Amino acid sequence: MTEPNNTSPKEQPDSQAQSHETDPRPQSFKDLKPWEGKARTGDKVLLWFLFGVPAFYMVLLPLRPFLIAKIPTLLALITGARTVIAGAGAFAAVEGRSLTLVILAGLFGMLKFDWLFWLAGKMWGEGVLRLYATTPAQKRQFEKIKRMPRWLLYLMLFFSRFPGVPGPIIALIAGWSRVRFLPYFLITAAGALVMSIALATLGYVIGQPAVDVLKVVDKYAIFISLALIFGLVAWSSIRSNKKRQTS
Repeated sequence: MTEPNNTSPKEQPDSQAQSHETDPRPQSFKDLKPWEGKARTGDKVLLWFLFGVPAFYMVLLPLRPFLIAKIPTLLALITGARTVIAGAGAFAAVEGRSLTLVILAGLFGMLKFDWLFWLAGKMWGEGVLRLYATTPAQKRQFEKIKRMPRWLLYLMLFFSRFPGVPGPIIALIAGWSRVRFLPYFLITAAGALVMSIALATLGYVIGQPAVDVLKVVDKYAIFISLALIFGLVAWSSIRSNKKRQTS
């Protein structure tokens, strides 16, 4: 015979509530929303844009192999990707196009969405932690960066478009730290300009060998794109399975 459940109905919700309180992970959208009180129209629009930016780049990723050899400068403007800017510089050298145009396209491509993250930090302040820092370790990292001296934050803004630097996170913290838009934009733009010049010039110097490689990529674009799509689907499935296992 099975033993009767001696836990009273009153005790069960209490234990569930206690486990809910000790779990630091978000349990619902209310735990994630970065604003206080009722959402304004600006809050909703900005949140949709912030979710839309990663989706925009994910959609473009499989299309890059098709476009890199056909419209490299335009693709640099649309994506701001480092490899695309370098590729556009190589095509500029081989086909006699303007290197300045490639540099400006890369600069715009790198800057076009960053200000949204600065605005999110400015509008929502500490609330951005609920959206982007869902674990205690991430929250400590955010707060550590926020406490750094202002000159060091400016330095990080300058390098925010360099490889390995989490640019959107730095922009969020700059807005949260009440860095005014003009200093934020000028410093970020200066760093992005240096990066765009370096990448475009590198491609320009390499020239024909880089173009030959990109034309091979264009030739096998359909296979590369399919591999990227399958890779994204597999990665998404693995992440979903891990979340289900940990929940």
